[in-house]
Amino acid sequence: MDLAFPSHTTYDSNHQSPLILGVDDNEDNLLLLTHIMQCMGCNLITANNGNDVLSLVKDYQPDLILLDIILPGLNGIEVIEQLKGDEATKNIPIIAVTGFANPEKCNYLLNIGCQGCIIKPYLIEQLESLVFKLVKKQRSLITAKSSVH
Repeated sequence: MDLAFPSHTTYDSNHQSPLILGVDDNEDNLLLLTHIMQCMGCNLITANNGNDVLSLVKDYQPDLILLDIILPGLNGIEVIEQLKGDEATKNIPIIAVTGFANPEKCNYLLNIGCQGCIIKPYLIEQLESLVFKLVKKQRSLITAKSSVH
C-alpha cells in the first residue's frame, strides 16, 4: 500500500504547525496517524496507553487529541472524563478514533466531551477535514482569549 499521498487540505503556513496527540495501543495505527499528520503539516506526539495521555497533555498542551477508546490502563472514556474535568485541559478538542463504535456510541462520546468521532477504518480525507476544522477553531479561540488579556 502506497501511503505517499498528497494532503487534500493545507494549513495556513503563517501559523506554527499544529501539535496533535495521537493515542492508540496499536503501533500500526500510530504509524499511519504519524504519516497522515506529517502529510498534513502537523506535528504528532503519541501515546499507546491511557495513563500516559494525561501527563503528555499537561506537558505539551496539544491543539487536538486523536483518542482511541479501547486502551490499556485508563480507557478512552476515563481519559475524556479526566481531561474535561480539569480546567487546564478541558478546552482541548478530542476526536474519538475507534473501531468499537456505532452511531449510539459516537453520540455518547460527543455528549461526554468529544468534538468528533471517527470509526475505524476511516477515510483519510474525513480525518483531515475534521482535524483542520477543529485546529482552526481551537486556534481562533486561543487568539480571541489572548487579545482580550
